[in-house]
Amino acid sequence: MSRAVVRVMSFGLLVLWGVGCDSTDPGEPAEPGTDIVHTADTGEDITRHPGEDTAPDPPFSFEHFSVITSEEVGLVAWLDIAGDVPTLLTVTLEDLGSSLITEVPTSQTPAMKHTPVVMGLHAATSYRIHVTATDGTGASLSDTLDLETGPLPPFLAGLETLISDAERMQPGYTLFSGTVEEETYSAAVDGAGEVVYFSSGLGGNFVPTSAGSYLAETTHGGPLIVTDLRGQSMGATLTPQDYNTPTFHHTPGISPEGNYLAIGVEMRTIDGYPGAGDGTSYNVIGDLFFEIAPDGALLREIALLDLLDPHRTMGGFDNSFWNMDFPAAEGGTKDWSHSNSIASDPLDGGYVVSVLHQNWVVKLNHDTDTLLWRLGPEGDFDLAPGGRWSRIHHGAVP
Repeated sequence: MSRAVVRVMSFGLLVLWGVGCDSTDPGEPAEPGTDIVHTADTGEDITRHPGEDTAPDPPFSFEHFSVITSEEVGLVAWLDIAGDVPTLLTVTLEDLGSSLITEVPTSQTPAMKHTPVVMGLHAATSYRIHVTATDGTGASLSDTLDLETGPLPPFLAGLETLISDAERMQPGYTLFSGTVEEETYSAAVDGAGEVVYFSSGLGGNFVPTSAGSYLAETTHGGPLIVTDLRGQSMGATLTPQDYNTPTFHHTPGISPEGNYLAIGVEMRTIDGYPGAGDGTSYNVIGDLFFEIAPDGALLREIALLDLLDPHRTMGGFDNSFWNMDFPAAEGGTKDWSHSNSIASDPLDGGYVVSVLHQNWVVKLNHDTDTLLWRLGPEGDFDLAPGGRWSRIHHGAVP
């Protein structure tokens, strides 16, 4: 038997190593009494043994069956499957070492071309991908590809799982980003803490969209992009300067309607801070919250300095972080809010924002541009006896 083989080369990158379909070698003699049908496009052989069902041959064939790969992505395979009639696919992933078989999600809409994503691969492991296509008459055709994965890259080789409690986990993978020796990356781990995806093309802060793509921060001052796991564009590129802010920063969000939520900044000169005479003026940096349609249209903008007391200063106020975005600010800038995540409450669409330098998580009414509540010290909630507020927190998800 000949078989297509895909070898995942060094650091888990997928490379097509051999081409062919799961078929009987034309040079091998068939068993007596068997019926071998050879398709013209792929060399697919359908072998029927004596006594088996003699239903008509499937009225279609695989015209194309291969793997889409990316040099920037490891441990993920994008199948590229095309036929001559619309079909539904069933795809399973078999671990040849453990014999564990898992189902690969596929579209439930018949199509002539399919590109399912195979995830859940582990490093240094051999796999077999089984594909069955079924047309509208119920006729089906099957084929396989073999995969071999390489080692993890050096920046992930030392990753260690300390605690794993499957009973407390939701299904799926944990996706995160990080930086090792100035190399920014994203990675995903399964419930056991094993790496099942990594990329140097998708880093920074990002969130999944309802369309299966990701809204990702690129670099400071750079755009937000809509991308797939390979870092390839799948939609609008949102440039902060187009929304009158020098930068988008920290973790964006997605609204229930599929709109994009972004955090920008503005500078206001505000007086009345403790100092000589009537008080001191500072160039105060406050956050702006944008809701942007997938086509790039600005739907709403909220300024945090309009909702919270600018004279409430906590740790971090004297940071010079924003001087690079406002180089003409005489005397530099003050980092008043430094929000680091925005998320949408699925119940009402309100914005839930982590405001780092106020030690608050706040909720905003996105229809009336008003403050609903503040969670944290000096906020709108009382602690139970013995409790204490968290401080200097990061992402807040409702």
